[in-house]
Amino acid sequence: MNKDKVVRQSELAERVAARTDIKKSDAKAASLAAIDVVIEALHNGESFVLPNVKIGAQRAKHLEKGSMIIAKFRVKAECSDDADAADDE
Repeated sequence: MNKDKVVRQSELAERVAARTDIKKSDAKAASLAAIDVVIEALHNGESFVLPNVKIGAQRAKHLEKGSMIIAKFRVKAECSDDADAADDE
């Protein structure tokens, strides 16, 4: 895991577009909307159970300019192996 690597909005849109049959501009809007849905759900104490991953909020703290949500991602082994292989390339 590389802690120094930062994925920006444009790179996220490129990755989503590369994995789907949608344009980069549509991928940008869809990925940002999905992230907003996840944040809102975690903020409301909901969890996500999706294929290969489970996401749940552990703690939430309201801050002056927003909030901080500590979440746990449980990823199946097949997914983490794919991610490690992608990092090696």
